[in-house]
Amino acid sequence: MTINLNQMGMDMITENETIDAVDLDSHDEKLADNVDGKEEKQEVGRVNKAVAFVKRHGLEFILGTGCVALSVVTIRQGKAIALKDKIISMQRTRIDDLVVLCEEKDAWFKALMSDALKHRSSFAGKCMVDRREMLNGK
Repeated sequence: MTINLNQMGMDMITENETIDAVDLDSHDEKLADNVDGKEEKQEVGRVNKAVAFVKRHGLEFILGTGCVALSVVTIRQGKAIALKDKIISMQRTRIDDLVVLCEEKDAWFKALMSDALKHRSSFAGKCMVDRREMLNGK
């Protein structure tokens, strides 16, 4: 009994080659070994192609990765700067409020010292001297 393997879709056998049914099992083993060899060769070929591609385009990968990393850092720093600007703005508002509050306190303190001096308070006189020295930078 002879079987034409080309009719069964076996590509490893040439067009006119036929084998006996007894030899079919050994031929299947050879085909399986050959398929494993092809897969290994294909893997090695793929790895070699990948390595060659990386060698050709390595600088582009590095520059691209650097640009992406720099963009991420810039965006994060931009957010941090925006947050710091907001904090600074809030602090400036608070400082302005405190300046107004100090001016109001000073006005009340001047009125209190004036009234205390009218009532002959020696402590009011001492407070006025201290205030004058503070304003003169002593």
